[in-house]
Amino acid sequence: MTEDSAAQTLDRAVAAGSWDAVMHSMNRDWAELLAGHPDALLTALEALPDTVLRENPRWSMARTYVSRITRGDAAEATRYRHAALPDRPVALMDSLAELTSRAAAHRAAGRFADARDLAIQARAILDDVVDEALGSVQPALPEFHYQWGMALDFAGDFGGAIREYTDSYDHAVVGRHPILQLNAAGSLAWIHTLAGRNASAGEWLGRLPREHDDAWWESRHSVPARLAEAYLLIDELRLDDARELLARTVEVRQHPEYWAAKALLQSMVVHDERDAAALLVALDAQTAGSPAELTSHGMSGAMLALARSALLARSGYLPEALRLLGESRVDPQTVAGQLLFSAQACLELLAGRYTPAARIAGQLRTTATDSPRIVTTALVVSAIAEMRLDDLTHALDDFASAASIATTHRVHSAFVMISRADLRDLFDADASVLPTEIRERILSNGRSSVAGDAFARLTPREVAVVAAVLATDTVADAAAKLFVSHNTVKSQLRSIYAKLEINNRQQLKAIAGRPGRRR
Repeated sequence: MTEDSAAQTLDRAVAAGSWDAVMHSMNRDWAELLAGHPDALLTALEALPDTVLRENPRWSMARTYVSRITRGDAAEATRYRHAALPDRPVALMDSLAELTSRAAAHRAAGRFADARDLAIQARAILDDVVDEALGSVQPALPEFHYQWGMALDFAGDFGGAIREYTDSYDHAVVGRHPILQLNAAGSLAWIHTLAGRNASAGEWLGRLPREHDDAWWESRHSVPARLAEAYLLIDELRLDDARELLARTVEVRQHPEYWAAKALLQSMVVHDERDAAALLVALDAQTAGSPAELTSHGMSGAMLALARSALLARSGYLPEALRLLGESRVDPQTVAGQLLFSAQACLELLAGRYTPAARIAGQLRTTATDSPRIVTTALVVSAIAEMRLDDLTHALDDFASAASIATTHRVHSAFVMISRADLRDLFDADASVLPTEIRERILSNGRSSVAGDAFARLTPREVAVVAAVLATDTVADAAAKLFVSHNTVKSQLRSIYAKLEINNRQQLKAIAGRPGRRR
């Protein structure tokens, strides 16, 4: 049956007021009508009388769903705005549709735990159904599984989300539902990319339906896929390409669930302190206008915390960035929690607090073994901390392990969360762990330790040395002021200059005079 004949059959049934025929046509040709003739489908749904909707409440929820994705009616998607549902649905389809709609409403409102519980309940009902009874719900399974996947995804349950998204994709392929194929494959690619399983992410991106690039739904439903592609570019250290992709194709206005994810990626590709400050202002303004549940819970809350902490650190507010991550309450066993802890470990390094950085990294190395991104970051942090704590042997071993995992899984962006000074010292100790081109990209994109309060990285003793040097005219005078030897001050100055990426006293004075430095 062609798309035109499906739409014409539906139109004739609507015109004749044959509501059984209308429902039969929509059941049989749902995916075809939604992808090819959404206006005809919505017209049919809106024509259904209230008496029909009360007896078949799934069509009321279907009307809300189609209106949302075709008209961008996001606000109404969280309400049951048509015929009332019966107190206790009897049909399997109606039970699953009610639970799924409630889960979507809770997710849209930021009640992620409630959404997850409803999705689990709906899945349990479906699992208890005998195969012979599945025929009545078969056309809706791609959407059901996808919505359950989103509920689990945004609650931070990636394992459950992967199961649901995979089932959604498989049912969408069987049912020839290209929209759900795009949704599910893109969401799977995004989850795998977050964990650093980039080969798996690439496989799912390769399964995206490509023959519908000009379809009305392609740009809206490709957001997760585009986010995954942007993160892969970041992992390849192609930051300009990632920045351009995010600006050109990732439009979250009609897919607001993903604005926190886009903000996270944008925070990774800012040009400089000025861009970081501007993005931070825009992010905080949008956060202030959103419900607290959406900005503080689940994966969205974790991504916003990661984005804000990165922008604060880049803008020179390292203590505030660390405090923000320390206040986050996320399960450390989830990918969200592990991402937060890995970011905290990196910021501890930037602050020169090597022991707490090493402690966090050590925990991540044993709890995040299924996430190459987290493990690579933890190994790099361990290597830097060990080097600064004079354990060069273990530092080089961990650095080589980090390089090996990063190369295998293509997650080199884990290195650019570290300061260039620390990375340069490790590469000076062993330049063979990565190819020259990759080393140069890492060093060119690594964090500068002189952003904002550059002295936040120094130890208390080094801060005292800086103060003495700036208050005197010579190293000898500074040594006398500190009651230490001339060589001790010279040795500490070398360490200070390396951390601040400077070469002389004049540069030290310039940094000390910057606005925003702690006094």
